Amino acid sequence: MIRAQIQMRVTANKSGLSRARQPYARPSAPVFRLPASAQASTRFASSQLLSTQLSAAGRAITRPKSQVQIYDPNPIIRRYVNEKLCADSYTVGWICALKPELDAALNALDQIHGWVFGHESDHNLYALGRIGEHCVAITCLAMGKYGNNAAAMVATRMMSTFSNIKIGLNVGIGGGLPSEKDDIRLGDVVVGKPNMQHGGILQYDMGKFITHGFQTTGFLPLPPERLLAALNMMPSHGAVLPSPLSVQYPGEKYDRLFKSDYEHMDGSTCERCDEQKLVKRGPGRRKYGPRVFYGTVASGNAVIKDPTTRDNLVRKHAALCFEMEAAGLVNSNFPCLAIRGISDYADSHKNDIWQKYAAAAAAQFAKDFLRIVPVNI
Repeated sequence: MIRAQIQMRVTANKSGLSRARQPYARPSAPVFRLPASAQASTRFASSQLLSTQLSAAGRAITRPKSQVQIYDPNPIIRRYVNEKLCADSYTVGWICALKPELDAALNALDQIHGWVFGHESDHNLYALGRIGEHCVAITCLAMGKYGNNAAAMVATRMMSTFSNIKIGLNVGIGGGLPSEKDDIRLGDVVVGKPNMQHGGILQYDMGKFITHGFQTTGFLPLPPERLLAALNMMPSHGAVLPSPLSVQYPGEKYDRLFKSDYEHMDGSTCERCDEQKLVKRGPGRRKYGPRVFYGTVASGNAVIKDPTTRDNLVRKHAALCFEMEAAGLVNSNFPCLAIRGISDYADSHKNDIWQKYAAAAAAQFAKDFLRIVPVNI
């Protein structure tokens, strides 16, 4: 049995000392070899991948040597903590689909352990690290891949490499579906929550055509009950996110909701669009920051830029948000909670201005969530 230790240089900032954690119990599976040395470049440390050893389905896959050294950017006290980490140590799987979502996920890590590919048939690239007391494996869909089918493949591979995942998080951006009841704005966060009709995620393009239109069928699995129980400790529906974001607010002038019958004019922004066609709404989120909403997340395999389709999802299913991966994840038995930052309104006025901010808001909610979830979940 292959054994190794991660040797990390850990410090505390002026607000308090970092407490030493007890070593993990001796692992029963081959460990990742990530001992000491790499240069620090960001607040969560930089890492240089030179090696990894892991086990999948009883087979040890050996790669060249890897060393990681983790620094605090403003060290007061430096400690070396020996941790024994193996594939089974990583109990949180975090899946995203786009580069801005991956950047936000990496920025959410309190500590980064390194980068690693999975076993021979797992082509996912993982960033390994820690948030609170949880060891987290983060991966992103390959560039150019998108949709529920691609997401399902990524989740299946992740669970074959990290067989001890108990918490699945699908964190990224989505299209907001505002209504009179839920005043969803760009930058807000929507979290999938079950109701009597849906398990929190609705695959709206799965169903059958009937005489008077299209009828969705099927009921996707609910998120694990313990994850739903832990959501009770998070901000309530419509409340402001408690933690500030590291990404600058784009500005209320770029948060524009146009009437459903008004098409976008030419250009990458809405500067040429008729302001008389704007939906009248109250103050934006500049002063207090993003809000969180819980409800149905609509998932499909095509991008929505049509307000008619958007409004139908709100009317028929009371959906709050649209995205393209969550249904594939839950269909692959990934224990998934869908967390989406709103970057557009799923209409023809869609652009990329809000992507980084929305991704950061979703990642911050996920980080706050992991900090309150016990490790023995």
